[in-house]
Amino acid sequence: MEHSRHTLLTVLVFAASLFLITASGCGGEDIGSSGGLTGGSSGGGTTGGTSGGTSGGTTGGTSGGTTGGTTGGVTGGTTGGTTGGSTGGTTGGTGGSNGTIDSNFFTFLQRNLSSRQSLAEPFTVSGTTTFIFRCVGQYSGSMAIVTPDTVQSFVNFGAYSGYAIHRDSSGHQSVTLGPGTYYLGMRNTSNSSNTMRIELDLQKHTTNLNFIDYYVSGVKSLASGGKLWQGFTVQDGVRYFIDGCNTGLEIYVVNESQLSAFQNGGSFQYYTDYSFPSPTEDQPGGAEYRLPAGNYYLCFRNTSGAAQSLDYLMERYNATSKPVKLSKPTPDSSGRLLEPLTEAKLERRPAE
Repeated sequence: MEHSRHTLLTVLVFAASLFLITASGCGGEDIGSSGGLTGGSSGGGTTGGTSGGTSGGTTGGTSGGTTGGTTGGVTGGTTGGTTGGSTGGTTGGTGGSNGTIDSNFFTFLQRNLSSRQSLAEPFTVSGTTTFIFRCVGQYSGSMAIVTPDTVQSFVNFGAYSGYAIHRDSSGHQSVTLGPGTYYLGMRNTSNSSNTMRIELDLQKHTTNLNFIDYYVSGVKSLASGGKLWQGFTVQDGVRYFIDGCNTGLEIYVVNESQLSAFQNGGSFQYYTDYSFPSPTEDQPGGAEYRLPAGNYYLCFRNTSGAAQSLDYLMERYNATSKPVKLSKPTPDSSGRLLEPLTEAKLERRPAE
């Protein structure tokens, strides 16, 4: 998706609640028609199909960066009320006007499952394709790409075979699948209801851009009231693309000057194009960060009454023919530096 402006807003903190101006997100498309399998709370039996699969995929197209430009619209405020005010927020892409990065969304599955409930939804691959599999869950549970011959056993909490198996953890992996039908599977092994999400994205395709590296990434669970922040540096001549998902967190992109206020519960300014004050599970998803050169933070906040999880991965691309001295990745606030993107293989897992 294309971001052409980056308005800064201020979060106003009140004694009992947060006054937030919400920014709209960009959603995906659930996997459609019939054919899914569900498992009961006892782990036995299946009931007739909820939603089923789609074949093929979608590709979007975000075209190369803009430059320059300023926008106003920073709102001010103090506890107990708001005041007017505007200080301009400089915006503009620094990655150059040449080159494109195509959207890479393929399909996803998200449900809130009760204890010992399972679900499997089919999707079809028409030719050998490499995907990025990512998943998040509030509590313990298994998420995977399940083979059709073992999907019935999977929904019954039995043994199964699959790819990119994440048991009791969130995360991301690369996976290459041949032609055929597979299932996105999830089963909740916890003793409480559990929001779980799987995303399957195509590898990105670029024009006139060179992939540099996976710059920063994270997989984390935040307790109620928890916060996480990830620093990153924007440089001229470099393009930044991020994807990820979560189970119910507020997300903000802020300049480094605003980090202390975020950490300490004060008022802070954030970039509305890349921020989601209302929890949006498909974020930070499929976005190119077009920001002026400088230091920034990707911030997450859990204002719910339950634990929430997140997964994100930022990539860098070289948009010019000139050599660029790259900034080094920085750890997130929990001290983790980078979650590697490993290649998933076919595995066999026992019953749960």
